[in-house]
Amino acid sequence: MRKAYILQRRGEEKGVVQKERVAKAFNKWLEGKPLTNVTPEEVVDFLIFKEMEGKGRTVVHRETCPRLGTTDLKGCKIQECGTRHAYDSLRSGYFEKIKSLFEEGGMGGRWNPQRHEGNPAKSLEVENYLSFVKKEQGLAGITPKQAKVILRGKVRQLIQMLKLLRDSQINAMNKMLTSRDIAIFSLAFCTSKRGDDLVKIVANNVMRIPNKGGLVFNFTWGKTLRNGKGHMFGLECTCQFLEEKGFCASCEVDNYVKEAEDLGWDFNKGYLFSENNHGTKNAGPMKAAKLTRILVGYLKKFDIFDKETMQSFRSGGAICAILEGESLEEVMYRAYWKSPKTAVYYTKVLEVMCPRGFSWEKMGVDVKNTDYNKLDAMPALFKEDFWRAFKTQQSEKIAGRRVCNSNFILQVLTKHLYNVLLSGKKKEFFAPKTASTGKRSRV
Repeated sequence: MRKAYILQRRGEEKGVVQKERVAKAFNKWLEGKPLTNVTPEEVVDFLIFKEMEGKGRTVVHRETCPRLGTTDLKGCKIQECGTRHAYDSLRSGYFEKIKSLFEEGGMGGRWNPQRHEGNPAKSLEVENYLSFVKKEQGLAGITPKQAKVILRGKVRQLIQMLKLLRDSQINAMNKMLTSRDIAIFSLAFCTSKRGDDLVKIVANNVMRIPNKGGLVFNFTWGKTLRNGKGHMFGLECTCQFLEEKGFCASCEVDNYVKEAEDLGWDFNKGYLFSENNHGTKNAGPMKAAKLTRILVGYLKKFDIFDKETMQSFRSGGAICAILEGESLEEVMYRAYWKSPKTAVYYTKVLEVMCPRGFSWEKMGVDVKNTDYNKLDAMPALFKEDFWRAFKTQQSEKIAGRRVCNSNFILQVLTKHLYNVLLSGKKKEFFAPKTASTGKRSRV
């Protein structure tokens, strides 16, 4: 029984389902041909078929096409132009799964063309094809896209509209479900967590801070949290800054729980966010994919949809938190970003901080005599008073040594740039005509 249960749950996991779907499509393409007889050319043919079959949404123009740079095919007469799967989607969605399929069949190692053995997906032919697709899409001006960012203003607008909708509803269950959605959206924004992480919060792993101080969450499982350890952090009540913030995620969660308990839902067991099952609390968690469908449904209903998803709260919440005065370290810890590079990627630090370009000369760096490979020695290039700005034991120690690794430089530099912007002294370190990004809400 235990083994059957494990196999059933394993088969329901998203990655396993996707791999099985690709395996089924690949076997259908092979028309029953055994995997041991498959050649690299057939793998390339299958990838080309998937790239061109019409389900891709990325418009790729040939480099000689007059319509190059546009996102539609109107008036395009070149045969090679069309909609394709994006390179990253093609690689992770098909290539990696086919490669894994061969490995699971005992065909490991690189393909040996002389002996016709090994993994056909690990061959020069397949690598050349993927390299060409990457180059072709790069020449067409296509880059990997991040989720559309939702900033605080739009989140506030969304929550206000949802509250008006909730007030107009008569059915108590519908009111509670709307409060649940408000709690999820506000929590996703304020914690920079994935939707999949939020739906897996166990109700008993949430504690109230005394005197309405906020909530403490203990995350035990997530996409990047799989080492058996918990990730605990607090979310303070921001009602005293309600005029600036627009909403308080802690109070929205409290309000949802209170309304649900009034309807008989028991939060001593199960997950914090659950589905409604004929008036009772469903035993399992919500589906993460459903959260995006709910969000998109609301945004379209209120006519404010701009291609946002649940992932939009992750980067938008982090950007607003830093611009409102939180340190980069605090945001990284709450979002569970272990690398400053990941944090900078999500917060789009360069786009937010210096949309018109960054002036290294103002930072005291002799750009003409500096090359990219000197990044690890960057502290020695800054003025002494620049490093005195970092009044922490670690930064002072590193400033005295004039040596540090690139990851720490990126983290410390980012933090200082935000502090400079928020202190209203951006003219000292930024090139002229830098766009204003607002003031600090509180110290």
